[in-house]
Order: sequence, then C-alpha cells, then structure tokens
Amino acid sequence: KFKARHENLLEKEREMRELGLFQLFDFRELLLFGTSGFSKNLFPSLKKYGRTSEDSTDGLSNLRNTAMHAKNPVSIDQESGNYSIKSLDVLQERIKLLEKMDKDVSRLISQNQDYLHAIMLDNRSKLQIIHEHHPKALEFFLGG
Repeated sequence: KFKARHENLLEKEREMRELGLFQLFDFRELLLFGTSGFSKNLFPSLKKYGRTSEDSTDGLSNLRNTAMHAKNPVSIDQESGNYSIKSLDVLQERIKLLEKMDKDVSRLISQNQDYLHAIMLDNRSKLQIIHEHHPKALEFFLGG
C-alpha cells in the first residue's frame, strides 16, 4: 500500500528539496503512514478510535480542513433549522482524538534520544555561559 505512495514521493524529491519536506505532504497521508506497518505503527491511538484507522485519519483530516478553510464545524439540521447535535458530537469526538494524538506525539518526542541529547547540550552550554559570566548571564536567562 505504501510502496506506491513512497515511489510517488521519490518522484517529488526535487520539489521537496526546494520547498521543504513537509510542504508537500498531505496531512492524511502522514496520519495513514503513522498507522502503517511501514512506520511500525507510530500512532497507535488512531487505531483505537473509529471503526478503522482510516476513519480516524479521515476524521482528523476533516477537522484540519475545517479549521484551515474556516468552515463551520457544526452543521444545521435541515428539518428543524437548529444546529445538529450529531455534528456537534462528531466534532467533539474529533477534538478528543486530536488531543490524544497530541499527547502521543509529545510523548514520542520527549522520549527521542536525539531530542534528549539536544536538550542536555543546550542546558550544558547555558550553564557554561552562566558560570563564565555570572551574575549578568544568570539575570539574562532568568529574565531579570
């Protein structure tokens, strides 16, 4: 399934170098990749919600599109003329899934060894600056 998508992206390699990797990726494609065996199921939360991971992926993709294109997230019931409770429930489910995904991604980032190493190096360099330029550097880093 992802082999054909991967080959398609290889064709876009030049464009990605010019525009940046994530400028050409479709949000839905990134989510589908994150639930595939190809990514070793990077986003297990998506498989826990909706009937399938594609349902969850479509839900998040639709939520993204609603926000980015300034669409009304709650529809009006044609019969009553009132806002639809069902569409409000769907919006609430999608927002809950987005919150779960945010926690998953934050957890994955916080456990990444490269990220942790970068934080350690950043902290070490700040401590070195504070040591060499005390007390002015300490005031700078603490906002004083």
